[in-house]
Amino acid sequence: MGNKKDIENYLFNFNKKISLKMNEIEKIKNY
Repeated sequence: MGNKKDIENYLFNFNKKISLKMNEIEKIKNY
């Protein structure tokens, strides 16, 4: 495991990916 900064960056990017996926799903549902 890296230092605290690496972990924060990893979690930040992970959350961003989840958000994008959720937005895609919402678009498909609203279609």
